[in-house]
Amino acid sequence: LGLSDLDIDESSLSIIELQDGSIKFTVSNHLEMVSVELLDLLGRTLYKLDADGNEEIYNLNIAQATYIAKVSLSNGYVITKKMVKRK
Repeated sequence: LGLSDLDIDESSLSIIELQDGSIKFTVSNHLEMVSVELLDLLGRTLYKLDADGNEEIYNLNIAQATYIAKVSLSNGYVITKKMVKRK
């Protein structure tokens, strides 16, 4: 499997807000997260969290707003995706 065989884009990352307000980050099975960075819309880093594996759940103390998530993968790729906190 070469780098050209990988199809990595924002659809490879799923961000779901759970019932308790925590946030679940999941990447495709063939990918592995190294870190998750959460930024506000002004580009300020709010959280820089370690990750391991293809799924992580974080209980973050953030307001209801729109944020940008930057997920770094073990293969060097970074997936950037918008997320909305509703609770």
